Amino acid sequence: MPNRYFVCTPYSPPVEFDLANERPVHDADIVYFVRIFRLLEEKYGLEGRTVCFVWGSQIPLPVLGQHVIAVIYGDEHCRVPGYIGKVGAVLKCHGFYPNYLPRLRPTRTAFLEGLEWCRNLLLWLPNGWRLLQRRNRRVCHLLPLGYGVPATESTVTDITTRPYVTSFLGSIKQTAGKGRGLRGWLGTPKLVCRLAMIEALRTLETRLGKERILLDITPGFQESRERQARYLATMADTQICVAPRGTAHETLRVYEGLQHGSIIVCDRLPSHPFYRGAPLFQIAAWPDAVDLIEDLAADPERLKAMQQASLAYWRDVLSEAATAARIADFLDGLSRRTVVRTGGSQPRTVA
Repeated sequence: MPNRYFVCTPYSPPVEFDLANERPVHDADIVYFVRIFRLLEEKYGLEGRTVCFVWGSQIPLPVLGQHVIAVIYGDEHCRVPGYIGKVGAVLKCHGFYPNYLPRLRPTRTAFLEGLEWCRNLLLWLPNGWRLLQRRNRRVCHLLPLGYGVPATESTVTDITTRPYVTSFLGSIKQTAGKGRGLRGWLGTPKLVCRLAMIEALRTLETRLGKERILLDITPGFQESRERQARYLATMADTQICVAPRGTAHETLRVYEGLQHGSIIVCDRLPSHPFYRGAPLFQIAAWPDAVDLIEDLAADPERLKAMQQASLAYWRDVLSEAATAARIADFLDGLSRRTVVRTGGSQPRTVA
């Protein structure tokens, strides 16, 4: 029996589509996940499922049942969907619990991230209790973010020949003092981290030369994505990819940088299994990045070694093929537990 696929976004009804179409609606960056499910069909025999690619945990599914797989790719607040336990599996980015990464400095960032965690905890509580039920935890699987803009083999060039030591094409929303309430006056973790990163890159401009550092600030995330061609070209020409946190601790830029063979310097990331042993430079504060990037830029052999480590980690841990293999194992485990519980016959791989 063939699978059915839906994409569910905040502002339109669910859209059923064929896996040949990697972008069935304009506001859903699901290419990474579509390619994963192609592999699950072709290599692992996935069949008879209804797969819903869902932007957030609060968006209802078009259908429920044990044959349904929900893939939640955009819930940055780490909420738990109300339908957990009513579908066969929930595959989710950003985590099933609010991520709190304690830091001592900068003080303002630490304070704002503490407030953010409290806010996310309140958003988590209405359905979070469902995870206390063991059977519900069993159907949960954590996903990498993947990418918004996929690279191609031709975009991976020798890191020592790339013209930019580092670059940043992205958004910095100036919310401090302009909105209502506490967030409007204090700003957000995204804002303060990105402003600190910009200051660090300005310092690098004075040390390494403006021609080696590229900055292109956009009004918002969607505007950044609309400059896809330039974004891809710039990433391919960048040795060291700076990846400041966004609304959440995780960011697509980490994955896109690894895929392009860049070295990643980023804010601290959650302790998800697929980050363990990753060749990433996770920093506590962006002023720390100045000397780190300058030292890396002055060491061509280290750059080459780190590029190979980045590409290998993408291939072996975060790529579509590696993620599809982990999902297949997870779904196979679910099938086996169901067989033991019901006394059925030996299951197929993930069908």
